[in-house]
Amino acid sequence: MAGTLSQAQARELSGAMPPADKYRMRIFRTAAVLAAAFVPVVAAVVPRLAFEQIVDQSPRIVHARVLESSVGSSGQFLWTHFRLQVLDAMKGGVSGEIMVSEPGGTLNGVTQQISGAVEFRAGQEVVLFLYQTPIGYWRTSGYWQGKFDVETGGNGKRVRTDSTAAAIVNPAGRAAAGRSVDSFNGMSLDDFKAAIRRQLAAQ
Repeated sequence: MAGTLSQAQARELSGAMPPADKYRMRIFRTAAVLAAAFVPVVAAVVPRLAFEQIVDQSPRIVHARVLESSVGSSGQFLWTHFRLQVLDAMKGGVSGEIMVSEPGGTLNGVTQQISGAVEFRAGQEVVLFLYQTPIGYWRTSGYWQGKFDVETGGNGKRVRTDSTAAAIVNPAGRAAAGRSVDSFNGMSLDDFKAAIRRQLAAQ
C-alpha cells in the first residue's frame, strides 16, 4: 500500500531536514512476512547545500568517533540514536560525548527504513555538521551532505562524503552558490578542518 504522509506525520518527522529546506516525502508500507507490522520507507528529495551554507547553518560542527547506537520511538516513528566521542569541536562548544539521531531503525520486531537517512557504525571516525530538530534531536545537516567519513590510508587521514546516498537536487533548478560539498572528497583531514575554520572566521 502506498500513500503520502499526512500533515501531522510530516510535522512529526520534520527533524529530517533543517526548517529552511523544502522537501517532499512519500511513504510506502509493506506488510511484514510473519507479523502484522508495517515497514514504512520514506523517500526524501534533499536540496543541495554548498560548503559555505552547511558551515554557516550548522550550530555544531565536530570531529568525532562513533561509540554505540540504540533505537527508540518518538510518536509514530523510530529513531536510531548514536553516541559519539567528540575529538575536536569546531563550532558549538561541545565536549565529551554527544548524541546524533537518524530516523528509522528496528525495535520490538518493527523496522522503519528511511531513504537517505545517514548511517553510522561503531568505531567510525567522522566530521559532522549538525542542527537541532524541532523535537530536540541533533541530526546531520542536509542528510549525507553533513557527514564526512574519515578514512586512514597510506596518505594519512582523508575525508569523504557520500552525497549519492539521497536524491539531492538544486533548489528551483539553481545551483547552490559556493563550493560543492563533493569537491572536498579526498582532502586531508587537517586541510578540511582548516577550511571549516576559515569559513567560520569569515562569518
